[in-house]
Amino acid sequence: MGQARQQGFRLESLVRRQKTKLDQGASMLWVRPANTFDAPVLGNLHVASWRSAYRNVLSDAFLADDVAADRQALWTRRLARPAANEHVFIAGIGCAALGFASIFGNEDPKWGSFLNNLHVRDSHQRRGIGTRLIHACARVCAESYSHAGLYLWVTQVNVKAQRFYLRHGAQNRGESTWQSPEGREVALYRFAWPDVEQLRRVSARPDG
Repeated sequence: MGQARQQGFRLESLVRRQKTKLDQGASMLWVRPANTFDAPVLGNLHVASWRSAYRNVLSDAFLADDVAADRQALWTRRLARPAANEHVFIAGIGCAALGFASIFGNEDPKWGSFLNNLHVRDSHQRRGIGTRLIHACARVCAESYSHAGLYLWVTQVNVKAQRFYLRHGAQNRGESTWQSPEGREVALYRFAWPDVEQLRRVSARPDG
């Protein structure tokens, strides 16, 4: 009986250790290149982000209905036939995809590579996902387009996003307007990093 009890204790301990490993794996943050199968996921993440960030920028009717088809079609097309200088990353925790980013390398002769998208679900912001995504983009730029900087456009009313970019060393370097899918003119700021290697170092910090 004593030997059976001892074996039972060892089995229970093994089960606990395996469960701990599974729990740790399920909570790990991952980032990887996106592929064609990710199009529906990226479309959904993009829609959720626009409905949150563009609530006072685009019409309620467009955000309620048209935006879903618009973003799904966009990512189906872009992932099926990516441009030679296009790089798309998706991030998540466990089985859940929670954000994505995309860049076009060396897109502009003055400003360098273009950070076209950076979106993280509202429920998982300020958990390091955006930083990990921007680090993946900065790493690609530093390795493949090191002679150029990195820039993006952000709406002038999106103060939260502006603070994120400033915290990661970006500079506000100008203004422009965006013709939205429904034909509205939206005021933008250009944020830029002249040195992508510096951005890679900043975004590599755990508290970046």
